[in-house]
Amino acid sequence: MQASNIVVEKSRQIAETPVSEGERLLGKAEVCHRVGKTFPTIWEWMQKGKFPRARDNHGVPGWLDSEVSAWIRGLPLKPYKGDANASEANESSIRASEASVESRRRAAAKTRRDNVRARSRKRGKAA
Repeated sequence: MQASNIVVEKSRQIAETPVSEGERLLGKAEVCHRVGKTFPTIWEWMQKGKFPRARDNHGVPGWLDSEVSAWIRGLPLKPYKGDANASEANESSIRASEASVESRRRAAAKTRRDNVRARSRKRGKAA
């Protein structure tokens, strides 16, 4: 089964789940505020199946409060110094961030080189 079919099937199952009395729908702004992310990020997460899908409320997206709360409760705990295994988790995250910084630095340097080459070619044609 394709990933998009799995997401659609999961959405159907969730949509068919009975809603408890007093359940409320959260709007886009409230969900963004509670999660602390922008809507494009939430949209991407929904597409990847990492965040609960919005319900269609006459063309306006709405999320069940209980689903968003359950998603928040399901987030992993952040390790801190002094925690068991925190040093291993912190070391791996530091290595990953250093690698990320290095790859961004290399990409920026390549872009600068490409721009310089393009400008020098333009100057050669104009002369």
